[in-house]
Amino acid sequence: MFRIREATPDDHAAVERLLADSYPRLLQGAYPSPVLAAALPKLIRARPELLQSGTYFLAICKRDNRILGAGGWTADPSRAGQGHIRHVATAHDSVRRGVGRAVLAHALASARTAAVRDMVCHATLPAVPFYRALGFVEQGRTELELAPGLGFPVVVMHQALSDGCWRSRGVF
Repeated sequence: MFRIREATPDDHAAVERLLADSYPRLLQGAYPSPVLAAALPKLIRARPELLQSGTYFLAICKRDNRILGAGGWTADPSRAGQGHIRHVATAHDSVRRGVGRAVLAHALASARTAAVRDMVCHATLPAVPFYRALGFVEQGRTELELAPGLGFPVVVMHQALSDGCWRSRGVF
């Protein structure tokens, strides 16, 4: 069992532990080893601006207070009504137990409350089926520039929130 709560700057070290636990295991095999080795140091860093945003959430184990999952959204400053899913991760031993779905559902509800009508995410290659199952639609592939000369392949995905009804295709 777990509960969802808003992240704070005090969660920085625990979120980094989650990211360092999750991403190397869940991304292994989906990317060439040299790409993953170069990208992981950037991917596993907790983002202070997210932790203080009020739109980044944690799934906390009720038994031991361990962070089982994290994720959130930010508004797109250049496009009114559009948001971006940010830094979603699930502990490797909590995958496929509803943690990621609960975090994402909470984030989307928060975005809807803030009048976000469209949500975009840059899904890692192994995360595409997860987002697809939650109603996101693939828009195409791109590369995120994690550092000068360091491109990381992702799939751009989209979900319309404007109908006020998040459709999870029977997940909940």
